[in-house]
Amino acid sequence: MRFILHHLADIETVLYDRIRRVISEHRQVIWAFDQDAWAARLDYGSAPLGISQRIFSAVRRRLSIRRVLTTRRAWHLEFVHSEIGVRTLRDEFEKVAWHNERHLAQIETHWRGVQPRPL
Repeated sequence: MRFILHHLADIETVLYDRIRRVISEHRQVIWAFDQDAWAARLDYGSAPLGISQRIFSAVRRRLSIRRVLTTRRAWHLEFVHSEIGVRTLRDEFEKVAWHNERHLAQIETHWRGVQPRPL
């Protein structure tokens, strides 16, 4: 579970960076990253969860504001993903939502299966 929580914080910052780049620097190449290497080499197993929670919350708020401020006229802005190819700003905003919903479902499934500890 802690790997998912740290991953959420890291990917949220990556996706936010991509969105800012697409808006400000049109049609640039955005490089993919190896999420498994990040988990292994960035100490997901021992890094404090509280810091990742604060990072995720802050970047999530900022992304939400950016989404509100970004008009539909900008959704067509393109970038080139190093593995997928041409994508749009709209694609990236939709990826943020899909990604978080997917992991939220994993977290909810996990906690439904956890038995409460006796007091």
